[in-house]
Formats: sequence, structure tokens, C-alpha cells
Amino acid sequence: MLIKHQIFLLLYLIHLNESQANFLHQNLANKRCWFEGWKDIICTGIKSIAQLNSEIAQTIRQAGALSEDIKGLVIEQCTFDEFSLKTCSIISNITELSMVRNSINRIVSGSFQELLSLEKLNLIENEVWNWENKTFSGMQKLQMLKFEQTGWKRLPYGIFNELNELTELSLNKNQLETISQEDIQTLQKLLLLDLSNNNLDYLSSSTFGHLENLKILRLGFNRILDLDDEIFQNLSSLNELSLRGNRIYSLPNDIFNNTKKLEKLIINDNRIADIDETDFEGLNELKHLNLANNKLKGLKFGAFEDLSNLETLNLADNAIEEMEENSFRGLFNLSELYLANNHLESLPAGIFEEMPKLGNLVLSGNKLPQFRRIFTKPHQLLRLNLFNNSIEYIEYGSFENLNNLQYLDLQKNNLGVLNNDMFQGLIQLETLYLRENDIVDMEESVFENLPSLKNLYLDINNISSLENKYFSKLNKLLTLSLEQNQIQELLAGVFANLTSLTYLNLNKNSLQKLKSGTFKGMTSLRCLNLVENNIKILNVGCFEDLSKLEVLNLAENNIQFISSDILNGLTEVTVLHLWGNNLEHLESGTFKNMKNLHYLFLDDNVIKDIDSGAFEGLYDLKVLSLSNNSLKQFNANNFPSLNASYIYKLTTMNLNNNKIKSLKQSDFKSFKLLNELDLSNNDINYIPKSIFSYLTSLASLNLSDNKIESIEPRAFEKDYFLTSLNLNNNKLQRFNNDTFMGLSGLYNLYLENNSISDIDLNILSKMSSLQYIYLSGNKLKEENLKEIAEKYSSMPLYHF
Repeated sequence: MLIKHQIFLLLYLIHLNESQANFLHQNLANKRCWFEGWKDIICTGIKSIAQLNSEIAQTIRQAGALSEDIKGLVIEQCTFDEFSLKTCSIISNITELSMVRNSINRIVSGSFQELLSLEKLNLIENEVWNWENKTFSGMQKLQMLKFEQTGWKRLPYGIFNELNELTELSLNKNQLETISQEDIQTLQKLLLLDLSNNNLDYLSSSTFGHLENLKILRLGFNRILDLDDEIFQNLSSLNELSLRGNRIYSLPNDIFNNTKKLEKLIINDNRIADIDETDFEGLNELKHLNLANNKLKGLKFGAFEDLSNLETLNLADNAIEEMEENSFRGLFNLSELYLANNHLESLPAGIFEEMPKLGNLVLSGNKLPQFRRIFTKPHQLLRLNLFNNSIEYIEYGSFENLNNLQYLDLQKNNLGVLNNDMFQGLIQLETLYLRENDIVDMEESVFENLPSLKNLYLDINNISSLENKYFSKLNKLLTLSLEQNQIQELLAGVFANLTSLTYLNLNKNSLQKLKSGTFKGMTSLRCLNLVENNIKILNVGCFEDLSKLEVLNLAENNIQFISSDILNGLTEVTVLHLWGNNLEHLESGTFKNMKNLHYLFLDDNVIKDIDSGAFEGLYDLKVLSLSNNSLKQFNANNFPSLNASYIYKLTTMNLNNNKIKSLKQSDFKSFKLLNELDLSNNDINYIPKSIFSYLTSLASLNLSDNKIESIEPRAFEKDYFLTSLNLNNNKLQRFNNDTFMGLSGLYNLYLENNSISDIDLNILSKMSSLQYIYLSGNKLKEENLKEIAEKYSSMPLYHF
């Protein structure tokens, strides 16, 4: 609640002017209580009950609220010698009280008895030296009590004796070493008891003997070694039991004999080495059983036979080496089975056939060298995960009875060759993962039996060539990823039948050339990735038929030339990556047919020349990035005034790390909406008057790391919206009175590492919105620095 309030306050402060914000800040600094929403109050930093009363009353009065409207109170980080809310009648109607991280010497008996409507009490991470026995007396309506992080090793005697209506009790994250029946004997209406994250090592058979109504019991993350065989004997209403994160070695016989209504049993992260066929006897209503991360080495015949309604069984992260054929007998309703990260080397044929409703089977992280025909009868399985085994061979017909399978994960195995009919029977398969195998070859018809396939991942293999027939039957495929293989050539029309494909990833292969017709027939493709190949040549027509392509990524190749003929037909492309190539020259009209292009990245090339009209036709271009090239000038002819309208939407231009020496006002005439301009790391030595006057929307200008020695007066006079100006690492020595004229909206001014020896305060005073000025690494005299600091002691802030 407190965090939510602070966010609301911050959003409110953003809209205040300076004097209003200062007044409000000073006012809030003295306030100890405030409203969260309209019905809850938060109080912090209080030193006494009298002060608490006073602050709450004042908060209610100032808000024009009524005490009976207050429903919630948070008392956080306060200090009390003696705590009692007996005299705090103004909050008698609250239904929820939270006390968090307070320091209290003593909480007296009946402290909360006047809170007649209180239903929920949260006591979290408080430091209390003395609890009186009848602290909670008189709390007739309390239903939920959260008592966490107290540091207690045992409960104060009789502390819960009068909480007869309590239905939920959390003692999570304490240091309790013991709990007895006497500690909770009056809580007969309890539905939930959370004792997680304590130091309990033993529980007697009578501990929970009187909690006949209990539905949820959490005992996770304690130090329990053994369980008494009658500990749950009277918990006939129990629905959920958590014993995770203990040190339990075995389950006593008949321990669940009387918990017939149990639906969720969590025993993961223990040390159980064996499951007896009678361990879960009688749990006919159990739906979820978690035995992950134990020490199981095998599964016996009929171990789960009584669990006829079980839906989820988690046996992951054990040491299971073998399973008997009828290990899962009786699990007629099981839908999810997790066997990941065990030591399985083989699976008996038919082992999963006694689970007709099994939909998700996870066998990842085992040691299966082969995948045999274990499904000997038709099965309804939907998802099969075989990730990270050692599978080198898949037996013929292994999947022929899995006609409903939709997801198959064979990633990170040792498959070398994909044979015809390997996937026979998978007529409903939609997603197939074959990443990180050792695939060097595929037979022509390997995917022919996958008519429903939508997503195919073949990344990180050793495929060197693609045959025309590989994908000829995959007319429903949407995603094809072949990243990080060794493909050297793409035959014309190799993807011709992939008429539904929207995403093609060919990153990190060894392609050197794209032939005409390479992507013929791919009329639905939206994204094409060809990053980090060795492409040198793009033949005219190589992108033929890509009429719906939106993203084309050709970064990090060896392309030396590109023309409008090559890019012809890519009218729907919005993002074009050409960075990291060897382009030296952009000819006129290169992108003239790309009327919908929004982002053009040409960074990290060796571009020296850009012909007049090179960017003609880019009517919707928003971002142009030409950083790390060899440009010596940025000429207005690249954006001829005749076509000024087509570049009107440009908002970001990066020209950093080039060799530009001079700038002219006319160079920027077309960029009315430019918001960010980066000219850093060039060879500019002089900034003329009104140079950026056409850039009426400019907010950020970076001129750092140039050789600027002089800025002509009124150079920025029409840049009213500029908020950040970076002139770091230049050769500036002094400023004229009108150097920064017009920068009324400037917020950040960076002047570090120049040779500035003096700054006239009159210059700074003209920048009325300035908040930060960075001056380190200059030659300013101490008296000049002192003068600045004295005059601008609060706002704006100066960093030296």
C-alpha cells in the first residue's frame, strides 16, 4: 500500500510548479499519516499512541472524511514504549490493520479489543520485547492473522486462546523450534495454518488433533526428519498439504489414512528414497502430487495405484534409473507427468499406456541414447519433451501412435541424420524443436508427414545445404529457424512452397550470395533475418515475391553495393538493417521504392559518399542511423528541397563517429520534426549562428568529442524545445553573453573536459529551466566555482 501511495504522489508532483512542489514537500516532511485511496490510512515515524491518535485525527479532518469511513490502517516503522489501541476510538471501525517493521517495548493485554470490526491483522517483521498473554483478547470478529518474522523460537503461552473465530493463521518466516497442541488448541475454526520457513524438527501426533476443519496445512522449509504416523489422523477435511523443503527420508505407513479429501500433496525437496505401494493408499481425491527433487531411484509396481483422480505428478530432479512396466498403473486421469532430470536410460514399451488422458510428458534431462517405440497403442498425448537427452537414434514408428501430438522438443540431443518417416504419424504436430543436435543431413521427405507443422527450429546444427524438397509439404509453416548452421548456398525456390511462412531466420550461416528467386513464393513472409553471414553479392530479384516483408536484417555481412533494383518490391518493409557491412557509396534513389520504411540502420560501414537524392522516397522514415562511417560532410542534397516533404517525419538521426568537418544551416532545412541529433565524434570545429534554426522540434543535441573551439552568438537562438545539449570533450574556452540565447527549455548542459576558464553568471541565468550543468575537467578558478555555487545553491544543481 505504501509503495502504491508513493507512486501516486510522484505522479502528482510532476505536474506542480517549483514553489508548489517545495511547499508540498515541506508539508509532507512534517506529516506522519496520510490517506491511501479514500478508505485507508498509512502512518510512519510515530513515537507514541497519543501522537498516533493526533496524527490520524488531523489526517481525517484535513481530508474532510468521517472516522467511520476508515477501513484500513498501516502502522510502519514506528517506535512505541507501550502499545495499545484501547484509546484509539477514531479507528474503531477498521476491518484491516497492518503493523510492519515497528519497534515496541511492550504490547499489553487487550491492545486490539476496541477494534470491534477488525477481520484481518498483519504483524510482520516487528521487534517486540514483551507480549502479554491476552494480547488478542476481545477480538471477536478476527478471521485472518498473519504473524511473520517475529524471531520467536516458541509461541508465548496462550497467545491465541481467545481467537475463536480465526480461520487463517500464518506463522511463516519465524524461528519456531516447536509447536504443540496447547499453542493452537482454541483455533477450532481454522481453515488455513501456515508454519512454513521455521525451524521445526518434530511434530507430535497430537499437534493438529483438534483442527477437524483445517483445509490447508503448510509445513514447508522446516527441519522435519520424521513424521509420526498419526500426525494427520484427525485432519479429515484437509485439501492441501505442503511438506516441501524438509529432511524427510520416508513416509510412515497409513500416514494419509484419514485424509480422504486431500487434493494437493507437496513433498518435493526432501530426501525420500523409496515409495511403497501403500504410501498413498486411500487418497482417491488427490489431484496434484509433487515428489520432485528427492532421492528416488526407481518406481515400484503399482506405486500410485490408488490415485485414480490424480491429474499432475511431478517426479523431476530425482535419481530414477528405471521404472517397472506398471509403475503408473491406476492413473486413469493423469494429464501431466514430469520426469525431467533423472537418470533414465531406457523406457519399457507401453509404460505410459495406462494413462489415457496424459497430455503433457516431460522427459528432458535424462540419459536416453535412443527413443524407442514405447507408445504401442494410439494415445492422446499433446506435448512430449525430450530436451537434453543423449538421443542418437529414433526407432522407426516411434511416433506413429501419437496422432494428436502438437509439441515435440528434441533439442540438445545427438541426432546426426533425419530420416524419411522419422516423424510418421505426427499429423497434428504444430511445433518441432531440433536445435543443438549434430544434424549434418536430412533426407528429402523427412518433413513430409507433418502437414500441420507451424513452427520448425533447426538452429545450431551442421546443416550445409538445403534441398528443394525439404519443405515442399509444409504449406502451413509460420516460423522456420536455421540459425547457426553451415549453409553456404540457397537454391532458387528452395522455400517456394512455404506460402504461409511469416518468419525466416538464417542468421550465422556461411552464405556468400543471394540469387535471383531465392525467396520466390514466400508471399506471406514478414521478417527475414540474414545477420552474420558472409554475403557479398545481392542479385537483382533476390527479394522477389516478398511483397509483405516488414523487417529485413542484413547486418554484419560483407555487402559492398546496394541499389534500388535490388530492393525493388520491398514496399512494405518498415525496418531495414544494413549496419556492419562494407558499403562505401549510396547512389541516388537507392531506397526510392521503400515508401513505408520507418527505421534505416547504416551504421558501421565505410560510407564516404552519399549521392543527391539517395534517400528519395522515404516518406515515413523516422530513424536514420549513419554512425561509424567515413562521411566528411552531410549535404542537404541528400534530402533535396524539391522533395522536402518526404523526409518530414524523421525524428532521430545519428551521424556520430564520422569525419564531418563543417555544418551549414541549409543541411537541416528538411527536418522539421527531428527530435534527436547525434553529431558526436566528428571533426567539427565551429558552430555558426542559427545553425539549427530549422530544427524547431529538437530536444537532444550531442556535439561531444569534436574539435569545437568557437560557438557563434545566438547559435541556438531558435531551439526553444532543446532540453539536452552535450558539448563534452571539445576545445571551448569561453562563452559570449549570447552563446546560449534562446535555450529557455534547456534542462541538461554538458561542458565537461573543455578548456573553460571562466563562466559569466549572466549567461547561466538566461537558461531558466536549467537543472544540471556538468563542468568537471575544465580550468575554472575557485572563486568562479564558489560564485556559481553561492548564487545557485538549490536550483539548478551544478556538478563539477
